Amino acid sequence: MQLRMGGLGDGWNVAVVGCEAVVLVAVAAGAAVVWVLHVMHASVGVDKPTAAQLQEENHENHALFRHFPALKHRLAWYIDARE
Repeated sequence: MQLRMGGLGDGWNVAVVGCEAVVLVAVAAGAAVVWVLHVMHASVGVDKPTAAQLQEENHENHALFRHFPALKHRLAWYIDARE
């Protein structure tokens, strides 16, 4: 007499392990993306604009500031005058 555990066969165990592997890879990839973004942000940094930048720059030239006007007081940006 042979007892079978679960009654679903070996294929079920392989499917569960495969799903766990897919979830693990997805979580690891997400963590890697977050880490890369954090490292990039830390290396570049974000600074507030100076008073001169707020007066001199035309914020309508920047699409992000056109759509989110509140950001113009929180993010500094620069456009090369030669362009």
